[in-house]
Amino acid sequence: MPAATLRDRIDHLARLGSVFVTLTGGESLLHPDAASLVAYVRDRGMTPFLNTNGYLLTRAWIDALNEAGLYAMQ
Repeated sequence: MPAATLRDRIDHLARLGSVFVTLTGGESLLHPDAASLVAYVRDRGMTPFLNTNGYLLTRAWIDALNEAGLYAMQ
């Protein structure tokens, strides 16, 4: 799914007053903009979570997600 579409949906969740947003789907780390989407959720005052099977998790992903403000990973 295009990042712009996901940002529109995140904006809608913010307007609804959502507190938590979980990025999920097939494998979340396959999306090249996963870290920036986490930051986008955080910038809108919500708490970002991310679901992954962990197979693609690397030091680079960990650093990027931490920097983006990821709250939790499952």
